[in-house]
Amino acid sequence: MKVYNLKDKIHEDNRGWVANLAEYATERGHKIENIHIASIKPGEVRGNHWHEKQREWILVFGGKGIFSWKEQSKTRKQKIESGSQVLFEVEPGCPHAIKNVDDKDIYLCAFTDNKYNFQNPDSILEKVI
Repeated sequence: MKVYNLKDKIHEDNRGWVANLAEYATERGHKIENIHIASIKPGEVRGNHWHEKQREWILVFGGKGIFSWKEQSKTRKQKIESGSQVLFEVEPGCPHAIKNVDDKDIYLCAFTDNKYNFQNPDSILEKVI
């Protein structure tokens, strides 16, 4: 698991900020095959799984959450505050989950280095949160 502070890649002006997230993958030789966006309702969890083959980069935004992952059978957590500018790189085999601890929907934007296949989604369930 790698955690990137996006501040070094952000352009900010009076309208807000913008960051090219794909550079975190492509600059390291990875190809982007899938991009998806999901909402997480208050109190709900997304994830609680790991991927056998795919690497995933995840940005959580729009409110407060907790990003959790297992590393050498130890659970690690990072709080996500409203306005956080953090990108998580989840390596194959790393169990991970995101919990919404806000009173409104929060969102994630994720991209992976493998195409998504509905018949074989490469998601192995494992409870993290």
